[in-house]
Amino acid sequence: MITSILQDNQGFILIATEDGLNRFDGLKFLTFQKNANDPSVITSNFIRTLFVDSKGRLWVGCINGLMLYNSDKQSFEEIKLFRDTVLLKPHVTSIIESGKGEIIIATSGQGLVIIKPGALIGYVDLKLTTKLSSRFLECIYEDFKGRLWIGTENEGLNLYDPNTEEFKIFRYIPCKQTTLSSNYITAICEDDRRNIVIGTLNGGLNIYMENDATFRILPTSTGHAASLPIKSLFADKYFNLWVGTNGQGLWKLNLSSRVLEPKDIIAPRFEVNK
Repeated sequence: MITSILQDNQGFILIATEDGLNRFDGLKFLTFQKNANDPSVITSNFIRTLFVDSKGRLWVGCINGLMLYNSDKQSFEEIKLFRDTVLLKPHVTSIIESGKGEIIIATSGQGLVIIKPGALIGYVDLKLTTKLSSRFLECIYEDFKGRLWIGTENEGLNLYDPNTEEFKIFRYIPCKQTTLSSNYITAICEDDRRNIVIGTLNGGLNIYMENDATFRILPTSTGHAASLPIKSLFADKYFNLWVGTNGQGLWKLNLSSRVLEPKDIIAPRFEVNK
């Protein structure tokens, strides 16, 4: 199963899977997998997320820790993460770089971990983590205002403004249509109008209405908006919003009608392990 895909600054396509990391140069694959006798390789074959920072460094989030890739040596360095003085090997679910140059790591079970600029050691942000609706996080996103949106596995959405230190929690409330449609948040992004859009695992795609702090579900052309199981969101350089789902294919937001439409993928099957 493929868990994450990105292109690094050198043009390589990186493909994270549950059975290792693959690098594609346009002609062939180079596969990285765990080797108990070699500390310079990845610590786990189950990779959850990939991220390239402003310095071009590739961060690899595994189910048991964080790795930093050295492209010159084609090796990996395990990044030590702590909760106070306790060494952790957390399940890393999402990685971003803040406008201040911090690497912020969302984890499943330990909350948020921060790596300060210039450092290669991370610490759980205890002050912020204790405010979260859950320490089991699924995704994190920094918007154009510098606010952090933090999605949890089943406890709603958190919003933190580091400039004002204001903190909000949004949850699904049954029979109330202006709340989130689900508490399981899988992806967060901004659309072409700078609106925050929130993907949920069992409640479709939500859009945050900034003027009154409410949510509405974006409709689909098929009429099944609330049942769309969203796994990923991507805004391209043309401001198109692409939506990846769990078992229901690829969707795209029609920028005129503001309706999600399914998109056929017409391509031959691509085998990563060949």
